[in-house]
Order: sequence, then structure tokens, then C-alpha cells
Amino acid sequence: MYSYAITERHEKTKDVYIFVVDSEENPFESYIVKIEVGREKIRASCSCKGFALRGYCKHLELSLKKLRIYRGLYLQRWERRSDSDLMDNEEEN
Repeated sequence: MYSYAITERHEKTKDVYIFVVDSEENPFESYIVKIEVGREKIRASCSCKGFALRGYCKHLELSLKKLRIYRGLYLQRWERRSDSDLMDNEEEN
């Protein structure tokens, strides 16, 4: 399973990232992960059935990990189905 970043868009109040993640079971299947990084929240969703049922999934986790590395972000915790607090590394000190 691999997460490919396919687009990045910057708006006034948020940055939007789209990832495509391969399926582990079926090589012809892939899922779309959308992550919106706002000033205080991160909203994320995935096109897989697991996210639709549970509100989180391994595809989302993998893409968030890749985004953390790319942007140097730290996600504190899940608040609701697809929102979480955002804290820059600079604010930790």
C-alpha cells in the first residue's frame, strides 16, 4: 500500500491535499484521500468503505503520516469523525 500525493491547493483559510492510495487486496483498486489543513483544524476523508463505516481508515492514516513529514505537522488527537487539532512544531516549544 502506497500513498501518492496528486494535488496541492492553497487558499486563504486552508490548504487542500489529494492523495491516491493503492488497495492492499486488489491491485486494480485505489482510494482517494482528501485532507484540508485549516488554521486550527484538519478535515480529512477517504473514499473507502472502512472510512464510511468507522470514520477513519488505514489509507487516511498513511496519507496523514506522509503529510506530517511533508509539512512538518503534528496532529494531537481526533476530535470528531474527521477533525483534529493542529499544532505546528514551532508551537510545541
